[in-house]
Amino acid sequence: MACNRLGLPTTRQKVIDATGRLSRQSLQHILQVTVRVEQRWKIETYHKILKCGCRAGQSKLRTAERIVNLLAMFCILGWRISRITMLNRCTRHLRPTLAFTPLEVWSG
Repeated sequence: MACNRLGLPTTRQKVIDATGRLSRQSLQHILQVTVRVEQRWKIETYHKILKCGCRAGQSKLRTAERIVNLLAMFCILGWRISRITMLNRCTRHLRPTLAFTPLEVWSG
């Protein structure tokens, strides 16, 4: 509202030019925002994997060295699971051996 009182264009007016079409700068801006949102979503997914999947917060370790080692392992494991998750969104039925060695894959 404050922008309208000062006579400045609103966001919608910046995106759409006088002919009713999106300007080239606006399209580039929309693409940049989309890429940033996608990157943020990947980070959120990774943190969810660490927090819920690895249960990083439920550790009972007390020494700094043990906590650092555990978090290092969780980061590697979380990154691999995150990678498989992102790949699986594009292509279904991927084998877990794309991110894990055959020794690391649990077949229960």
